[in-house]
Amino acid sequence: MTMSRKKIAVIGAGLVGLATALKLKEWRDDIDIVVLEKEKESALHQSSHNSGVIHSGVYYSPDSLKAKNCIRGYKMLLEFCDKYQVPYKICGKLIVATHHSELAQLDKLFQRAKLNGLEDVKILNQEQIEEIEPAIQAMSALWIPQTGIIDFKLLADSISRLLLKMGVEIIYHQEVKKISNQSVLIIDTQNSSYEVDYAVNCAGLFSDRIALLAGLKLNHQIIPFRGEYFKINASAAKNINGLIYPVPRSDLPFLGIHITRMMNGEVEAGPNAVLSFKREGYQRRAFSWIDFWDSILYIGFWRMLKKFKKDGFAEWKKSMSKKVFLKSAQKLMPSLKLEDLEPSVSGVRAQAIWRDGRMEDDFLILKSPKMLHICNAPSPAATSCLSIGQTVVFEVKSDIGQ
Repeated sequence: MTMSRKKIAVIGAGLVGLATALKLKEWRDDIDIVVLEKEKESALHQSSHNSGVIHSGVYYSPDSLKAKNCIRGYKMLLEFCDKYQVPYKICGKLIVATHHSELAQLDKLFQRAKLNGLEDVKILNQEQIEEIEPAIQAMSALWIPQTGIIDFKLLADSISRLLLKMGVEIIYHQEVKKISNQSVLIIDTQNSSYEVDYAVNCAGLFSDRIALLAGLKLNHQIIPFRGEYFKINASAAKNINGLIYPVPRSDLPFLGIHITRMMNGEVEAGPNAVLSFKREGYQRRAFSWIDFWDSILYIGFWRMLKKFKKDGFAEWKKSMSKKVFLKSAQKLMPSLKLEDLEPSVSGVRAQAIWRDGRMEDDFLILKSPKMLHICNAPSPAATSCLSIGQTVVFEVKSDIGQ
């Protein structure tokens, strides 16, 4: 008597979902894998609406999932790109201190980078900074040569093509509406039903709603934050060589407005971080009543707002006023002028907020019967995607066996 092959569904065809499907298939080729995506193609949201930065792991506590997966994922990502000819560039990054008050935090980042295995990082003085980035003025800076840039949509497309060659199904227009745990797991979409032995929730901005459909009781909720970018025109951007970041706040998971040279040669400044009234709301006027009420009726949102209301107001001003946005960018690049900034794209970050108002600063992985849920995977999830996929395999092994 032959045993039927096990089947696993991956919900969401962003980078984390695609990489998860890849690592599951590499682990066991005898498992049938289907990727369910509600959009018409892969990686249309967080995976393609970001700065396009290959992070090296400088920011994260050494014992965190972010640090472990970013450092391992960085190496896995470059190996994949080299093997499958996905273009990228290692251009390095400066984290710059423009005020005395930032020097202590900069030194902490230097020490953390060393703990995370980044041996070539250096603290630079103003003269050394100008040799790398002549348009930048700063008191001191942390130089991380390992950081790079990539078009993450091209990476997602490459993984998608590989999955199809390996026999993995990627089925589009499949928004999950219901999940039933019976002898098998039954996943209902708007027009189909799938019976699987196991499922992995990689739904990003909707990961909490998928977890709730699976019967998981949550102490967090996804709150969407829109990040807006400006393109720096060519004449002003000609002296920008790589990536320039401010010293981040230790109490916030956001990195602040930074200046990034993209793979297409353009240079962007951003993002800010403002509440989005729609989970996939890339325009300022984008609005969803469901998403709006979901946020403002959540106690964790108000507790977060109470703690960070001053910061929230400052970010809102950057969104509403180009001059205020410019002032923030000028801390990194003083020569920047208002006419140098042209409106560009926006992204929406899925940020898990706990009921007590805390912003979850690490990747968050939860389980329900026959399911694994990637419940918080903002930056550096794109860099870490292949490593996150490997982490999922480790967890799935214990649930369905070798």
